[in-house]
Amino acid sequence: MSIKEQIIDQIKTKFTGVEPSILSRVAEKLSASVTSSDNVSTAVAGVTALLL
Repeated sequence: MSIKEQIIDQIKTKFTGVEPSILSRVAEKLSASVTSSDNVSTAVAGVTALLL
């Protein structure tokens, strides 16, 4: 599973009801800076304020 897919999975779980197109754009931007699976959770936590 790619980093982008992992990010999408986590933000879908955390932010139910957010449009898939928004999730995809957020995941695309995050995946550019996240270099390993270990950092996905930290990156998702960092965008919490943007999606609330």
